[in-house]
Amino acid sequence: MNDGGSVTDISIDCLAILLFEMSCEIKKNIIVSFVLEKHAYSLYKRLSSFKESGVYYYPNLSNNERVPGFELENDRYRDEALVQLISLMGCGVCIGTEESFHNKNIPLEQYKNISKLNLVVGGSGVREEIVDKIHSWNYKKVDSVYEPLQYSVRGEIIDVFPMHFKLPARVSIGFEKIERIGFFDPNTQITIKTTKNLVLTGAVKFSQTTDYIDLIEHCDGAVVFSVTAQGSFFVLSSKQEYPEKSLGVSPVRFRSASLEKRIELLMSLKEKHKRVIIIGEKNMSRLLDDAFPGALWLPGYIKRSFRSAVLGSLVVSCHDLFKDENKKEKWSLPEGSIFLFYSHL
Repeated sequence: MNDGGSVTDISIDCLAILLFEMSCEIKKNIIVSFVLEKHAYSLYKRLSSFKESGVYYYPNLSNNERVPGFELENDRYRDEALVQLISLMGCGVCIGTEESFHNKNIPLEQYKNISKLNLVVGGSGVREEIVDKIHSWNYKKVDSVYEPLQYSVRGEIIDVFPMHFKLPARVSIGFEKIERIGFFDPNTQITIKTTKNLVLTGAVKFSQTTDYIDLIEHCDGAVVFSVTAQGSFFVLSSKQEYPEKSLGVSPVRFRSASLEKRIELLMSLKEKHKRVIIIGEKNMSRLLDDAFPGALWLPGYIKRSFRSAVLGSLVVSCHDLFKDENKKEKWSLPEGSIFLFYSHL
């Protein structure tokens, strides 16, 4: 391509790893646009499984009728992306579709005044100041919190349910000090887990506006990639003027059912690569710690192991390594597949 760069013959697993690498290198928000929502959501689940923060899903605006007491999931994903992409000041990866990214349905003024509350156990916490901040984000005050964008105050206890949280948070204050922070089940009021700190982010939203923008305008300056299907694989492309470069990515094929033989194969490949990335829970096997003492472990999931001689990386999928059979996966790479990518990686 003369006006940009592209990656061809790429699987969802490879794309997740490459975006993880890019997010560490590019100090800007990254927007990844698919044609089909099912492909966008699949990448989001892969990438968010091992990148703990900074990954957002931006689906189309929900048109379904709201049911009292039930907040639509799509709205929660969208609100998280809109708030966090601005508050991070350029370190997030947002995944969606051409339609969701280019629909002008974001009120121009709605997310301009974004602010944070950083609450730490043992730190200062004035109840009135915390409540005033939450209220300024257009949270609704209720007697008991059951759904997102609600908060309640009972003495020195503040319950708050941010849009993109799975559970509401409870902050206990004593003598203008934060004594306890936890997440609780709104139906039983039982605390599920506690935490030492809680970061709340919100925006002062305007009730009336006539001007609307799309997400690309909302994230001005972001690096935008488009992904298109090509048979069973995908093509990642960008209009940014990066030179094309072959990565020489190919799958790791485990021919033997023996775990020892599979690890031996990986150890032989390790000698040809500068680093090893292992995707899976680190407590799965001590054998891998002994074989790859300097490996980068990422808790999460990908289907297939693969390698790139140009990047000098061997990527090991614990799912692939420890499974009983070596079945051909839908997103597996053909032998000798060639990737095009950007030299700054």
